[in-house]
Amino acid sequence: MKKSINYFKKTFQNKNHNQAFVVISTQRSGTTFLAQLLNSHPNIHMGKELFKTDKNLLNVDNDNYRYSDKGTSVKKHLDSYYAKYGQTYQAVGFTVMYLQLQQNPDILTYIKENNIPCIYLERRNQLKTVISRLKARETGIYHTTDTVEADQSSSIDTELLLKELKILDETILQLGTITEDLSTLTITYESLQLEQNKTLESVQRFLSLPIVTHLNTTLQKTNSDDLASSITNYDEVKALLQTTPFKRYLSMDQKRELIGEKGGAWSEETHMELHANNFNAGLAKFIIEKIQPKNSLEFGSGLGFLSRHIVDNSPIKEAYCIEPNEIKGLYSQEGFPKLLSVNIFDNTLPSCLDRTFDLVFSIEVAEHIEREKHDTLFDFLVGHANNWIVFSGARVGQGGHGHIAERPQEEWKEEFVMRGMVYQAQLTEDIRAACDKKNINHRQNLMIFKKPKVSLIKKIITKLFS
Repeated sequence: MKKSINYFKKTFQNKNHNQAFVVISTQRSGTTFLAQLLNSHPNIHMGKELFKTDKNLLNVDNDNYRYSDKGTSVKKHLDSYYAKYGQTYQAVGFTVMYLQLQQNPDILTYIKENNIPCIYLERRNQLKTVISRLKARETGIYHTTDTVEADQSSSIDTELLLKELKILDETILQLGTITEDLSTLTITYESLQLEQNKTLESVQRFLSLPIVTHLNTTLQKTNSDDLASSITNYDEVKALLQTTPFKRYLSMDQKRELIGEKGGAWSEETHMELHANNFNAGLAKFIIEKIQPKNSLEFGSGLGFLSRHIVDNSPIKEAYCIEPNEIKGLYSQEGFPKLLSVNIFDNTLPSCLDRTFDLVFSIEVAEHIEREKHDTLFDFLVGHANNWIVFSGARVGQGGHGHIAERPQEEWKEEFVMRGMVYQAQLTEDIRAACDKKNINHRQNLMIFKKPKVSLIKKIITKLFS
């Protein structure tokens, strides 16, 4: 492996050279669609599935550059691939499926040893993934162009459908485990359809590329978004799924507008669509073990994953969370974490907030709030903290759904320092390092501040002259 690492240090880890990357996904999740879009970028070469087993050959002149295990190691194959395209393109990548990672464990070893950034492409509506697979097997049509007629209605074997859904559900869980310790950008098939330009811009930023807008592809969808029109026995399928955990997929409408695109609060649906798998276990563990809060207040808590984990895994006594909209999430009706559905800019605050907290934290929220409201926001955060503040805000150019007020990190930092908080440089470095590798923005944006202790004499003097 030493030779491989040295190759990468020379060719891909030098800032004057190119960027290697990998797209990880499952079949029928939009990988070919994404590959064509990325290949339309003049600085990207996307090699599709190098380890697809239906062609057992090795041919450097083939665009797919397929792998053969006959006398060729994974390391040599990938070194050869990156050597071929790495001198021409600024970013060189390929697609690998979960099954291929299982069949060739050396692929994952190569990715980890060379610290190759990964783009995890998932399709949230797994029902449409499975139906797409079943129909492709039946018709033999896996991809279409603008010259091919698509979307022919067909009947679905319900027993096979349920079996495939269970297998895919387990596969997604296993994929999540695999990608936990990789440097990963997660995007969805749905976001490629709904917010294609924004999603592709986030990919280009992740790869440190100049932004090219309006990347294109000749592919068309092979199936309609409307399942009822593309499945002849849709009523039978619907009746079966209504009795299973997979019924949630029936209500997913890919063409719906996600709330919060222009800034402001998100709906529960938006949180589920964009950040359902964004929980940062490393961040939660750091807060529990290093900060050890006695009580906490989280501003912009989303579905409540972070506060829920802290409550369940620490002796914390109270944990309040703020979201402007009613969200079911993982909140508790009787105990904690307790959701407070209030707007700090408009509403009178509930009496439970007439106090300060040992820990106040807000993770990637402030950039969704109008710039003119930031003074009120930071007065609120600092005013409710009596010890620690953990904060992260989007840096300029980061991009994201509803980012309307990205700011330089020094500006975010100054908002707390000017209000009397003390920046904790070493702890900030430590908490960033503790974050899961997939949470790339947390690893760059998180900061920790501490409120200085007021001396007893100062307290007495303040009381005498107040």
